Amino acid sequence: MEREIKMQVEESKVFRLSWAEVNQTINEYLLNQLGHYIPCKAQIVKRDYWTMELYPYEMSVKELERLLSQEISGDSVPEELQVYNRPAGVFTLDMVRSERLLSAALGHGWDWSRMDRDFLWLIRIPGREEKEPGQSLWIQGKEIFLKDLASRDKLFAHLREYGANVLELADFCGGCQTSYDELLYWDYPLCDDRNRRFFLVLVREGIVKLPYDSNDFHDEAVFLLDDASFVSAEEMERFCEVWDSRSLKLRQVLYAMERFLRRQEEKSNEEAKD
Repeated sequence: MEREIKMQVEESKVFRLSWAEVNQTINEYLLNQLGHYIPCKAQIVKRDYWTMELYPYEMSVKELERLLSQEISGDSVPEELQVYNRPAGVFTLDMVRSERLLSAALGHGWDWSRMDRDFLWLIRIPGREEKEPGQSLWIQGKEIFLKDLASRDKLFAHLREYGANVLELADFCGGCQTSYDELLYWDYPLCDDRNRRFFLVLVREGIVKLPYDSNDFHDEAVFLLDDASFVSAEEMERFCEVWDSRSLKLRQVLYAMERFLRRQEEKSNEEAKD
C-alpha cells in the first residue's frame, strides 16, 4: 500500500542585495545618522563571511560605538580571517558588527543569510511577527518603538505641572522610558523661520517641535507650549537641508584650519630638528 505523503509549503521573504546596494544602504544610513559621508565597502573574506571596511578619518571610533550601541576594539576582524592587507587608515568591522550596521540601515533583521561574490540574500522565516510600517525608527543604533513612548498630552501635563524647561523634559524622558536614555529629545542648533530655537521630542503619536526663545540659554530655556506642534515630513526635510548647508560650510572651514595647523606643526618640528 502506498502511503500518502503530505507536504506543507510555506513562503519565506527573501531580500536580495548586490554588494553595491549594501554599500549604498549603509552609506545613506551613516549620512543620515552622522550628517556627513562615510566611505565604506562590503566584501566577502571567505565563502560564508563578509566584512565592512570604513575609513576612520571620516568617522571616529566613538561615533561607530554609538551607532552599534557597543564598545569595539581597534581591530575587530578575527585573526584567522586577516588574509589580506588593508590600506592605511581603513577600519574593518567583523561580520557580526557589519550585520548590525546593515540591519539598522534597513530597519529590520533577518533569520539567516547566504552570499556569493555578486549578491547577499537575507531570508526571513514564515510566521515571524511583522512590524507595522512607520511604528519605529532607528537612532544611533537603537530601535525606538513609538508604542512604548508617552503621549503628547502626558508630556505636556508634566511640563505644565513641574515646569516647561529642559531639566524637566530630560527628567520626564528619562523617567518614563529609561531604556532609551537621552535618545528621545534633541536640541536643533539653528532657529526656525520665527527666529526661535526648538527641541524635537519623540512621543507616541510622532515627533513634537517644542520652541523656545532663541535668546534663552540652553539650560534655562522655557518652552512655548502653546506654539508646540507635530512635525511633518516636509518640515523635517527643511530642517535637514538647512542643517546640511550650514554644517557643510562649517566642516569645510574646520578642515581647512586643521590642515593649516598640521602644516604649521610639521614645519615647527622640522625646524626644531635642524
